[in-house]
Amino acid sequence: MRIVVVNAYRRENAGDAALEASLLAQLAATFPGADLVVAGMEDPAVDPSFEGVPNIGSIRRASADEHASRAHRMWHKAVAAVIAAVPHPERARWLRRVTAPEVFAQVDAIAQADLVVSLGGGYLTAPGTVSGTINIATQLLPIHLAHKLGKPVVFAPQSIGPFGTARQGALVARVLARTDLVLIREEVSMELLERLGVPPTVLQRGVDSAFTFTADRPTPWRRELGFADHDVVTGITARQWLEPAGQERFERALAATADRGSARGHQVLLVPHCTSPFGRGADDDRVSERRIRAFATSDHVMLLDRVIDYRDLKVLYGEIDQLIGTRFHSVIFALTAMTPCIAIEYEHKTGGIMRDLGLGSWVVPIEQVTTTRLTDLFDRLLAEHGEYRDHLEQVIPRYLARAHDAPEAMRAAYARRLAAERDAPELDRIPS
Repeated sequence: MRIVVVNAYRRENAGDAALEASLLAQLAATFPGADLVVAGMEDPAVDPSFEGVPNIGSIRRASADEHASRAHRMWHKAVAAVIAAVPHPERARWLRRVTAPEVFAQVDAIAQADLVVSLGGGYLTAPGTVSGTINIATQLLPIHLAHKLGKPVVFAPQSIGPFGTARQGALVARVLARTDLVLIREEVSMELLERLGVPPTVLQRGVDSAFTFTADRPTPWRRELGFADHDVVTGITARQWLEPAGQERFERALAATADRGSARGHQVLLVPHCTSPFGRGADDDRVSERRIRAFATSDHVMLLDRVIDYRDLKVLYGEIDQLIGTRFHSVIFALTAMTPCIAIEYEHKTGGIMRDLGLGSWVVPIEQVTTTRLTDLFDRLLAEHGEYRDHLEQVIPRYLARAHDAPEAMRAAYARRLAAERDAPELDRIPS
């Protein structure tokens, strides 16, 4: 059996790396002996594998490669449009001679696959711009190609939307409606897809795969950072997200909260959860966190100004006492270690999942972050720290159990598809 995982991102984003590692482990356990391959945003010449699974690159990576010329990227966007349009792209020999090898490595992998799995995450969202629509279309291209070739397709747990235009939502709904299973990780996305007309038979509630991610590493973080065992450590994650004035307000509020923790005797740690070079630095949290460190006045605010492996980060979030998390997978890493968190919401996945966990009162929308609001909530977190941990001890094990249901749901969807094809008339089995 061959399984192709599409829409993978980069290992420098610790959340996406955890989703990918968890999914690959689940697929290997659910489909024993299956040949797995990843088609994502990592250059196969630089990173030929992820967690021991071959990486073949993707059409999307070739069309967005920032190390290549603009003409190269535009050409591969045009190639992607041709692949989406022609009936049998796997037979287009003339295109193979004028495109990057990874383009048809992905096409061939899907053509030979028994099952195509779209990685979990929140990538099917976009602003109402032309580039936003192109990005959604590129994310959907491997799914469209799999449908065209008659392949079973399942989505690992997703957040969907919001969309800047009705056309974007309609495009996503049209593709998802033809899919065998879409696991949805919070109610906001489920309601959106139902409004867009995606059949309920396709949709199923699931839990973010990163809840199952573990890292068996004895990383001595406190010793490495010079913290004593009795030190109280407050972690902070941030990211670039808002327009300049809003971004500065957000960063100054985090700096003030860092100083508030330091004034209470805490060691405060700015943690770069994503250090991806993609987007010419826009997806590197250190850019924002360097400014936060400069805004802070305390000498006890430290920035981890380096690239950190996602497994080491998982261990780190279990070594701190509380987290103010913007990157939501930093919050998930911390919560699964029973570390109380304030979650700063930049997409609806944050509020949706936190409400699932009974933690909705600990969420602040990023646009509404102010120094007063954040420091007041931080003071409340410290005052209710014990009650918060007790709540986590009750809800996290049950939520984790639900997260382990996803691979069985995928297996069942695949089995239903095989049964339907076996029972269908011969003509109905010919890919459209």
